[in-house]
Amino acid sequence: MKIGLVCPGGGMKGIYGAGVLDVFIDNNIKFDYCISASAGAANAVTFLANQRDRTYRFYSQHSKSPEYMSLKNFIKTGSYFGLDYIYGKLTYELDPLDFEALHKNETSMEIVITNYETGESEYFDLKTVKKGDCKLLMASSALPAICRPIEINGKLYCDGGLSDPVPIKRALDKGCDKIVLVTSNITDGSKKPEKFQFLYPLVFRKYPKIAELLRTRHIKYNEAAELIKSLEKEGKIIKIWPSENIKSNMLTQNPKTLEELYELGKKDAEESLRLL
Repeated sequence: MKIGLVCPGGGMKGIYGAGVLDVFIDNNIKFDYCISASAGAANAVTFLANQRDRTYRFYSQHSKSPEYMSLKNFIKTGSYFGLDYIYGKLTYELDPLDFEALHKNETSMEIVITNYETGESEYFDLKTVKKGDCKLLMASSALPAICRPIEINGKLYCDGGLSDPVPIKRALDKGCDKIVLVTSNITDGSKKPEKFQFLYPLVFRKYPKIAELLRTRHIKYNEAAELIKSLEKEGKIIKIWPSENIKSNMLTQNPKTLEELYELGKKDAEESLRLL
């Protein structure tokens, strides 16, 4: 049986997934395939490199730096998240990712990013990410409107979660018989249209495909919810998402909220171990 791990994004709420994956490390949980996007990709590479607590430190400690995320960053560079800092100095020097362990991991791993021109999802082998070039990770975390797109091979890309917010279908297409979904966002089919969607055609007038994806993002989430329900009936998916309602948002830096989300992730993971 081929078992896949699916790790969607969630911004700073991704610390929930960091808690889940740290418990997986503690219990030596392995997967045959992994597909991730945005904050989920940051969690996944650290998990696959077997570096417990590393993403926890990013959310709870490193994020306090204005170089990590701040209005100052946005004014200076056009990106609220300092992706060059996060996937540069932090990733290589201050809290380095173990690239050697990542590449030795036998799990097949993919990352999804969104083409700025076409609005289509593109999938890449995460093992192509080398020390000194984390542009795939940067692109998948580049949230439209608050981050500038990332150029790769002459093309512009952004957050993979925009075009494929919960990449379950990709895992099925890659032959997974069972899926473990780890997400900070409860995907139950109740997602509503965003309040300021009328602004997207103005903000992204040069990139109408991105505006359309933002405008219809709730539809993709709700379609994913239907697929999850179908797979649950077939016993093909284990979903791990917040069992308690901790009020937060994707840009939260509240230490108490972040700690509660991390601990909840660990708690929910522990309770799910019997199903794995």
